[in-house]
Amino acid sequence: MTQPVWRKLVSELRVPEVQQQWALALEVITSSKLMKIEVVVDPARGLAATGTWTPKGFVSPCTADGDFNGTAQSPNAPVHPPLASPPPLATLAPAGVPVAPLPAAAPVASPTAAPATGTTLVPSAPRGALIARIGGSTADQGPDPSETAPARIVFAIGRKCVFTVPEKPTGSLFLGVNDDPSRMADVSGAILVDIYEAI
Repeated sequence: MTQPVWRKLVSELRVPEVQQQWALALEVITSSKLMKIEVVVDPARGLAATGTWTPKGFVSPCTADGDFNGTAQSPNAPVHPPLASPPPLATLAPAGVPVAPLPAAAPVASPTAAPATGTTLVPSAPRGALIARIGGSTADQGPDPSETAPARIVFAIGRKCVFTVPEKPTGSLFLGVNDDPSRMADVSGAILVDIYEAI
C-alpha cells in the first residue's frame, strides 16, 4: 500500500485549552478525508514538548496514551505506621516454647491521595488518554446518545492516530483528555498536537 503524503493543517495546538474541557482543533472537518493526529515530543525543547500531562487526581504525569498500568493514578506510597518495640527478652516465652512473630503493620493510604473518579468519555481507552470529538460544540460533554444519526462522536487518539473522517456527523474537531466531564478541564500541563490531512 502506498503511504500517504501529509499536509499539516494545525501545528502545535495546545491541549487542553486553559480551564476548558475541549480544545477546538478544526472548525470544519471534511468527511471521507484521511487524517492524522500526533503528539509533538521533542526532549531538546524541555518542558514545552514532553508529550505528557497530569489529569486531576493523578500523582504523576502520563502520556497521551493515558494511564495504561494505573501507576499515574495510584495513591501516594502507603504510609506504614512505626513498628512497636519488641518486648524485653525477659518477658518472652520460656525456652522451648515457640514465639509467634509480631504482626506486620498494615499500610495506611496516604492522606494526600485523590484517586480519579467518575466515568470516562471513551471507556475503551485509559483514563488520561488524548481523545477527539467530531461534531457538537465546546459545551458538549460526551458522545451523542442517538445511535441512528449521531450529532457527535467521541473516540481515542492517544499519541498518534490515523483515521478516515466519517460521513456523519459533520462539524468541528475537538480534542480533550479522557476523563469524567466534570474533571476534563482540570489538567496540569498540556500536550502539543499536530494535525495533518492526506493529499
